[in-house]
Amino acid sequence: GKTFTGRISFIDPILDKTTRTAKVRVETTNREMLLKPEMYANAIVKAPLKQYNNEIVIPKSAVLWTGKRSIVYVKQPDTDVAAFMLREIELGPSLGDSYVVISGANDGDEIVTNGAFSVDASAQLEGKRSMMNEEPPSKDEHAMMLVQGMCEMCKERIEKATTSIKGVSSATWDMEKKELHLHYDSHRTNLDVIGKAIAKAGHDTD
Repeated sequence: GKTFTGRISFIDPILDKTTRTAKVRVETTNREMLLKPEMYANAIVKAPLKQYNNEIVIPKSAVLWTGKRSIVYVKQPDTDVAAFMLREIELGPSLGDSYVVISGANDGDEIVTNGAFSVDASAQLEGKRSMMNEEPPSKDEHAMMLVQGMCEMCKERIEKATTSIKGVSSATWDMEKKELHLHYDSHRTNLDVIGKAIAKAGHDTD
């Protein structure tokens, strides 16, 4: 086969519900007219973002701006009725119709990409945290999680990964008992988010 080099100019924000794939438009030279409509090709996508290896990328349509904050709505797991929670995120560079997320999102998060304004409007009507209601009364909760680790460096990593999450006020890991005791605002985060952050730091949770 022949190799072509091009630039992605558009990424369809809607996935095909059957194949779970999205179409992209690539601009390239085709002087010899070798490329024909409806052809298939294997492609490798490269981006000059070495400092952002393995970071999460989300569509721009998912992000709401308040002037000071960038926020998204994340679907809450294990609920009978679809429920969404506002999450503040820190954005990196723009990639066409997407943003690199530096912090605030985790692998496996289901983020609202279309209709975020409607979700936010509903949150405002219910008096929940939203673009307009920046800080509702905090709901401080204590929790204990079993986290695997063996050394002082593990303790430092676990506690740093936990306290770096917005909404977590304190975290202390007992190396002997493998117990992580933490205080967090359940209006701003939850144990699922905390567990994923700890796992990303390299430690299993039970």
